[in-house]
Amino acid sequence: MIASLLGDHGIAEQASPTPRDNAPVPASTSETRLVPGAYDGVFNAICHAAASSGMTVTLADPAAGMIQMSTSMGLATWGENLTAHLRPLPTGVEVTLSSALKFGLVDWGKNRQNIETLFGIIARPPAGAWHPDPSGRHELRWWDGTRWTDTVSDRGQVSADVQ
Repeated sequence: MIASLLGDHGIAEQASPTPRDNAPVPASTSETRLVPGAYDGVFNAICHAAASSGMTVTLADPAAGMIQMSTSMGLATWGENLTAHLRPLPTGVEVTLSSALKFGLVDWGKNRQNIETLFGIIARPPAGAWHPDPSGRHELRWWDGTRWTDTVSDRGQVSADVQ
């Protein structure tokens, strides 16, 4: 009856929402990646990444392979709870990061941003260290914390890379 009254008055009738239109917005996000390196180094890197991103580490248990973190409330969010689960493998450490809203239904992309921020920080080589040369021309190259330098090492001999 109401639909026919609305139709009679020139108001366009809207189609019923489809299940796709009513799909719930996920209030949590998880992602698993393989992080190269030793277990202790990756564990510490995640704790450091959380702190440098303004998160609070609420639990860090290396024996259980779990780190719990929390973000504070902001203009668009009540904050998020994050968990990292680590599993050592022969080729590195499997890290599963999960981010979930503390309260609410819409995450406004914040959970994905939290995960990308943490993985982005732990993927960076630490400052002031020798690493395998990304160009492949030498065994090792010095990373100064912001860029790859021209200082290289082959079989223990340090030299400057002549490009």
